[in-house]
Amino acid sequence: MMKNDKFCLWQVLLPLLPLLMILASCRKSAEETADNLRIEKLHQLDELLNAQSPQAKAEIEKGMQLAKDSLTFYEYYARKGRWFCQSATPDSTVGYVDRTLRFALRQPDTPRRNGLLAYTYNCQGINYHNFHRKADEVVSLYQSAYAYSMRSDVQHQAPSICANLGDAYLFKNQLPQAASWYRRALFLVDSLQLPKEENVSLYVGLATIYLKLNDFDASLQCYQQTEAHLPQMSLAMQAYYLNNYGNYYYYKKDYAQSLRKFLQLKQLLEKHKKGDCFDMYLCKINLADVYLNMDSLAQSKRMLDEVEPFFRRVGDVTANYYCNTIRIGLAVKEHDIQKVAKILASEKPNDAVPYMMVNIRNRYLRQYYAFKGDYRKAYTTLEEDVAYTDSLEHNKSKMRSAEIMARFQSDTTRLHHDIAIEHKNAVIQKANTKVSIAVSVVLVLVLIMVVWLMRMKKKRIEYQVDILNLKLLNMRNRISPHFVFNVLNNKIGSSDEKEASELLALSK
Repeated sequence: MMKNDKFCLWQVLLPLLPLLMILASCRKSAEETADNLRIEKLHQLDELLNAQSPQAKAEIEKGMQLAKDSLTFYEYYARKGRWFCQSATPDSTVGYVDRTLRFALRQPDTPRRNGLLAYTYNCQGINYHNFHRKADEVVSLYQSAYAYSMRSDVQHQAPSICANLGDAYLFKNQLPQAASWYRRALFLVDSLQLPKEENVSLYVGLATIYLKLNDFDASLQCYQQTEAHLPQMSLAMQAYYLNNYGNYYYYKKDYAQSLRKFLQLKQLLEKHKKGDCFDMYLCKINLADVYLNMDSLAQSKRMLDEVEPFFRRVGDVTANYYCNTIRIGLAVKEHDIQKVAKILASEKPNDAVPYMMVNIRNRYLRQYYAFKGDYRKAYTTLEEDVAYTDSLEHNKSKMRSAEIMARFQSDTTRLHHDIAIEHKNAVIQKANTKVSIAVSVVLVLVLIMVVWLMRMKKKRIEYQVDILNLKLLNMRNRISPHFVFNVLNNKIGSSDEKEASELLALSK
């Protein structure tokens, strides 16, 4: 009885198993779809931030209000810090970043949590980098962001983090390392099969590296390759491109073309109502220097007056150094020697200032020292510039070597990748062959079993038929003599004496 009940239970459950498997699969598929939608929504929000859209802040606030869990809330909260990083009050970023990091570091190690950490460390690095603070810490922050991004569900952010690392090394004047990270970013774009538009911004970064090496031809080639894609870039990338392209013409001393690029940038930002943002202040300080070199001193002063309060407020050491450099240039042009001396006396020595900024100042100081008749100091600044040029040549040779090694490593990595794919395909093919053989063997065994069962059933039926025939024969043998005897007796009763006598003899 128990055995029959168990059999009946399995008969009920077995048809439900496929349904249960389908339901589990649907649930998993629904979770994956929801996760993909979440990532896509955050990606679109990042695009709005890169475009510096006024809608970005409203979308961030909406996301924070509708967040159903803490991770979702902090994904939007970190982006609010990124929004402040691009605003006129970038110091507000710090509070958002610190709170997000405290939360994320307490969470279990998951791809989603790592994606949040990657975004937040990158945001903190951008904030320090924009305002030239803690150069070594900027590199460390970007490296942490890169490490977390490669273990996250947002690996598509890794190339831009690599580009940021390249910029950080560029600021530290470590050009081979900068080029290496940009090359890695280009490799990741290909490996992760990201849109080719991602390469555009990376070539702008490489152009800047070549510019620092005074390799103007290679730099111009990179700029020209990306110029056709300018309309497809985000607002932030367009600003980055035009600013760096303006710098290219500035260092070539083609001030008319440099002015054209910086004015194009200024018009772009004004068109998008970005008059009070970091990119605009950066544009104006560069315009101030270009106007100075074109002897438009009034225009230069006007631009300088507009940007100095901002950079002093945010405490950007390099930008303030640059502002003072332009003031020195203006004073030299106006032969105001006392003003130059006053500016130099008010400054404190700072080794963190990039040498390109020092090189710009040295050009103005040589005019100042020559005007004073202090040719020894003028010669000293010239020696500094020559030493810098020699170091550039050294860096250029190191970078060329690094490029060769990077390409070799890229080819080797791609070869190993191809070999690994071939090995994987071979393993899959071997596994498929084994599965096919196993399935074939099982099918043959099942077929043999079915045939054997059919033969056994046929034999059993034939045996049962034989038994039935024997039984019928036995019955017939038992019934027939009695039947014949009765028939004869009936005949005897109705026959004459002679016939009855013969029939009686037969019956006996």
